[in-house]
Amino acid sequence: NNSRTYQAQCQQQWAEHWKQKKLKNDQKIYLPVKSNNVLSGIPVHVSSTDPKEIRKNIMSFAPLQEYLQMSSDDVEFFVCAKVIPKPGNVNSVWIFLGVQAPMSKEQVKSLHKKEKKEKAGQTVPAPKARK
Repeated sequence: NNSRTYQAQCQQQWAEHWKQKKLKNDQKIYLPVKSNNVLSGIPVHVSSTDPKEIRKNIMSFAPLQEYLQMSSDDVEFFVCAKVIPKPGNVNSVWIFLGVQAPMSKEQVKSLHKKEKKEKAGQTVPAPKARK
């Protein structure tokens, strides 16, 4: 009997999770991203609040190196951080690093072509993010 109650609770919580996820995905169109730009971000987790340790971990993170090698002057970087205290004097540090970068001409053309086909009732694969 307890397992049925537990199963029902899990199903209800998963249903709520997927509902919230859909709501957030639907709200993506309202993100303030410039026209013909792409927004990309990566989460980083560390358990130290020491700035030197955090810097060492972040700078050795391969996806960040891709961001730093972008050659356009129109690239905008952003960072958000949150420290969550845990028992035993432990901290959970979440850092979200991101970039807003212009799409290539090919990506813009591909996106335009995709939108035209979608209006006509056809679907095509989405353009890949520029590295």
